[in-house]
Amino acid sequence: MDLKSTLAGALLAASLASTGAAAPRPVLTPDGMGAIRIGMSEAEAARRFGMVSTEVDGDCHHLEFPGRVDLTGLARKGRIAGLLASGESQLRTDRGIRIGSTERDVRRAYGPGLKVEPSTYDDPPAHYLTFWVRPNVRGVKFVTDAKGLVIAINVGDETIGWTDGCG
Repeated sequence: MDLKSTLAGALLAASLASTGAAAPRPVLTPDGMGAIRIGMSEAEAARRFGMVSTEVDGDCHHLEFPGRVDLTGLARKGRIAGLLASGESQLRTDRGIRIGSTERDVRRAYGPGLKVEPSTYDDPPAHYLTFWVRPNVRGVKFVTDAKGLVIAINVGDETIGWTDGCG
């Protein structure tokens, strides 16, 4: 990784970090996170936030933010398609859900419009909980484990329904 990418990542991390009342922590929404918008060009995201392609599958790219292990992205056809919070991420959705929230919390926050599906990779009662603001256009998807805890949050376009990223 070059110095420019490292500096861009440090700037992104600093801009995303909570600095008290003066700068609230950005939240995940179906439209992105802060200035990182679903639909923005991959080139602009790379320039502004240091996002770099780590894996390419045709027109689909996995993206990383230098200096962050809790947030990744997905670009398709040169545009940001989705963001994924996982691991030890402290990010929250605009409705207060974070990694470690319970499935019950998600159901309360998103209500009857929530689509519940069994997990492809985890044993029951693990689920995918998807809420579409505009069906297959903008939404948020929560991945829960067998304990009923949120282990990942996807926001973005129809790609949030894909279980294997670009695959």
